[in-house]
Amino acid sequence: MNDSLLFSLDGGVATICFNRPQVFNSVNKEVALALQQHLRECQQNPAVRAVLLTGTGKAFCAGQDLAEITGPDSPEVAEIVEKLYNPIVELIRALDKPVVAAVNGVAAGRAPTWPWPATLWWPRNRLRLFRRSARLA
Repeated sequence: MNDSLLFSLDGGVATICFNRPQVFNSVNKEVALALQQHLRECQQNPAVRAVLLTGTGKAFCAGQDLAEITGPDSPEVAEIVEKLYNPIVELIRALDKPVVAAVNGVAAGRAPTWPWPATLWWPRNRLRLFRRSARLA
């Protein structure tokens, strides 16, 4: 099982928790695909009545793990957005269950777009949102 993204179901609430605090919960391909899968499972499981998205440590999510996309054989950013990030937003929007985004600390890069379709934002601690485009050379 993927320890970078934790999943639990308790009392009808599915909790999906980013668990890469050493890199401010930045997302790599493995985490993005696991998040997509968990969201699909939440939609299909009648025992899930609500979904809670959160992160461990000081950040909700710092967006894309830049270490994954700066190498010579790295995928293009447009490909990452199309295959990894857009499906996450689409899955959250399609859920027929309430989604609560417990945004703790920093949400940067693409990460602030994930709580937007959530039913409720719950800012915890010191919420900071950053949405900047950067040139990768």
